[in-house]
Amino acid sequence: MTETGRRLPWADVLRIIGCLCVLITHVEYNGGMGGNRLLALIDFFGIAGFMPFFMLSGVFALSSPRPLGAFLNSKLRRIVVPTVVWSLVYLLANVLAGRLDWMGFVHRVALIPLEPQVPQFWYLYVLMGIYLLTPVLSHWLAQASRRQVEFYLCVWLVTLFLPFLPLSKPSAITHPLFYFQGYLGVVLLGYYFHRYIAVAPFRWWLWLLALVLVTLPLWVRVTGLRWELISGYLSPNMLGLSCILFLLVRCIRWPSFSHKVLSVLGQASYGIYLMHMVVIRFFVLPVVEPLHLNYCVGIPLALALVLLISFVLVWLFSHLKYAWVLGCSLKKA
Repeated sequence: MTETGRRLPWADVLRIIGCLCVLITHVEYNGGMGGNRLLALIDFFGIAGFMPFFMLSGVFALSSPRPLGAFLNSKLRRIVVPTVVWSLVYLLANVLAGRLDWMGFVHRVALIPLEPQVPQFWYLYVLMGIYLLTPVLSHWLAQASRRQVEFYLCVWLVTLFLPFLPLSKPSAITHPLFYFQGYLGVVLLGYYFHRYIAVAPFRWWLWLLALVLVTLPLWVRVTGLRWELISGYLSPNMLGLSCILFLLVRCIRWPSFSHKVLSVLGQASYGIYLMHMVVIRFFVLPVVEPLHLNYCVGIPLALALVLLISFVLVWLFSHLKYAWVLGCSLKKA
């Protein structure tokens, strides 16, 4: 939502795309349905579709400064409590399935404040840290000029190319640009796009850039270059694809009759993300794996089941009084 409470259809579309990208990559990883190099491309485009999540945080968290207490109570409560609850659910499910003993359960519960016990929750832990900085950053942005924001973004963009340099320890804390690295730059970039880049149809050169970025993975596979240099979350190539996706979805005029559906699905995407690993491992894979399907059939089937089960659970949980504890609140559009 914007600061006025009005939902943005394009933002809901990006949430839906990001959620789908997360699900399809995790279905592949956990289902063991790999075996073909094309699956590397699924991961590649999955990351590109996921990164706009960070940009959306910049759109909504940085656009209007709020009092520190109100902001932290709103944002961190929405993230911290559901993260802890679903981490406990995930660990308890592993105990009941015989994959974890009770001593291991207690040990991993104690580690929840320090590191994600559901590996796929790394995004939420990063977001918690960013939100602690957001109240300070949002007040600075309210007074900063466009050139000042562009200066810091340019410095941050330079850090994306450091892995290409023959440095012995490019991530050492003695590096002069060390504190400019990370996902905070992606959040700031989302704010910049929303604040300063007008909504307009794509130009031909943007389509050309998208074509280059899409075909680059194939070229890397052929030449044998380091795949991680162009497929990492913070690689220049991945950031370029994510920016193009963000701008493309933003410039489309979504018909008014779709707004309500997009609103429901966009809100449900958070709850689906929180519970999807439990659904995949304990509900979907026990059904799909014994079928020994080809990955071209198994992955779409597993994805459809995860989406259906997760959405139904989110809808059911949304009727509870404290649905926010599970991250399953659905407000009327």
